[in-house]
Amino acid sequence: MDSYFRAAAETAAYSFSCWQREPASPSFGCFDRQYWGWKKKDLPDAALQAAITIALRFAEAKGQTSLLSGAIEGYIAFMEHIQLRDGSFDQMYPNERAPGVVHDILSSLIWLWRSGHTDGAQKQRLEKVMARAVAYALQADEKHGEIANHFAHYAWELIHYGKVFSNETASARGHNYLERTLKLFHPKEGWFREYDGPDAGYQTRALAFLSKIADLTDDGGLWDVVKSGARFVEACLMPDNSLHPMLGVRSTALCYPSGFERIAARFDEFGDLADRIHDSWLKGKVTLPSKMDFENGLRIADDAFDASDIRQKRLAGRPATEAPNPTLGSLDLRDAGLHRRALGANRTLHVASRLGGVAVVYETSQKRGASLRHEDAGYLLQLSDGSRWVSRFAGSGEPLRISEAQLSVKAGFTRALHEDLTPLKLIILRLLNLTVLRFQWVGDVFRKIVVRRLISGQERLPLTFVRTIDISSGKVAVADTFSADDRLRRKLTGARLFRCRRTIANHMASSRYFQIQELESDQPWTEELSAEVLDGRTIEYVVK
Repeated sequence: MDSYFRAAAETAAYSFSCWQREPASPSFGCFDRQYWGWKKKDLPDAALQAAITIALRFAEAKGQTSLLSGAIEGYIAFMEHIQLRDGSFDQMYPNERAPGVVHDILSSLIWLWRSGHTDGAQKQRLEKVMARAVAYALQADEKHGEIANHFAHYAWELIHYGKVFSNETASARGHNYLERTLKLFHPKEGWFREYDGPDAGYQTRALAFLSKIADLTDDGGLWDVVKSGARFVEACLMPDNSLHPMLGVRSTALCYPSGFERIAARFDEFGDLADRIHDSWLKGKVTLPSKMDFENGLRIADDAFDASDIRQKRLAGRPATEAPNPTLGSLDLRDAGLHRRALGANRTLHVASRLGGVAVVYETSQKRGASLRHEDAGYLLQLSDGSRWVSRFAGSGEPLRISEAQLSVKAGFTRALHEDLTPLKLIILRLLNLTVLRFQWVGDVFRKIVVRRLISGQERLPLTFVRTIDISSGKVAVADTFSADDRLRRKLTGARLFRCRRTIANHMASSRYFQIQELESDQPWTEELSAEVLDGRTIEYVVK
């Protein structure tokens, strides 16, 4: 039993606790426990209904699917109940009309339809639910940003549906999404754009879907793109085979494994990379699906079940081997703004120049193996008016000098976009949901506004610093020299300045999942410094 199956099974077992199996309940069949159990929400999250696959895959492993016929009937009835008249589903608010929700659950419905766990009448009902959902998805679109992993997901869902049900219109729309995905690809360095640049964590998700499409269509050109994308992820792996979230523009360390197993099954030269990804799961260096919220956890668990199936077939009859110890030398992906330097035989420095000069140091020892020793994501400045400004954001860093011995970056500050929902805001939102947001075009505009407010918006502060990382002596010496505009100086009275191990300027729900590596270093989460240094002074330190 591989680590993928164990991790997926743990989340799948939990999915039964989220599944409303009470036949007397009007929500019989629902997978949103916050809705049916704790009554904390006013509507169920339809995207959570995708959990039917991991629940049944777990039951299959136990040989007990025949016991669940009644629960499956409840599931199908609940899907019929929550589908809106136009074929769409709600996730976060009423009348949401977001095609992404359809794509989140479509593969799960197809899987159930093909699984053999439903009778003829149930399959017909599922077909109708899917047909209405796809009809809606074909006349809607995602317009609030260019997000490669989303487009790749939508491409797979529609191409897959079109293949299964001989729907040429769905297939054509799926290939359109595939073209949009490939337009976000950087062929020289192998990364896909996620809003503002590369994010290796989300790229693992994009590769899972693109490899499925390449496998289904036997598209050699697409396989070449997938291979290049996999090599980019490989370049971003830390010495412990994990991903560091502060080096990606969306700040994620997610790891969808199936794409790497699918590539390795077709191309032997990717076997070592697939083994490194598996090693990170085996040793818990990635955030496992059971350690995150159910919505993201079920997605990754479902992908892990796929990875497990492929891996077992790929390695059938072969002796178990350990993942190779990578030799990490210097690396510069200048357009991505990612750099790596070897500091002797046992230390590596990783820098994200376009994210304000984020610096991460790993150390390898015989006793501890590879471990995180230091991380510096830049600064958080809190002004006396309560506003917060952060130096790590997409486009913050302007590389000044990139050499073997020294990396120098100029960075700025932008207003932090983190914002919490309040009772008043919720009331206003619900009023809008029940009135003007019922119209598709208004909802599309509203999503753009929300994305700009929480994710993509930028308001700069007239404050910059030049970060110089010198490794000429074999040590990592960091020097930050600040420069403040005269207009800002009067606002600095009472300001507080913090150096942060990990910080992000914008809201990203898929970031900040806990990694055990965070407890490997003895650094504090934040370190308060004197705000007087902002007046043209220099902060210096050497990584021990």
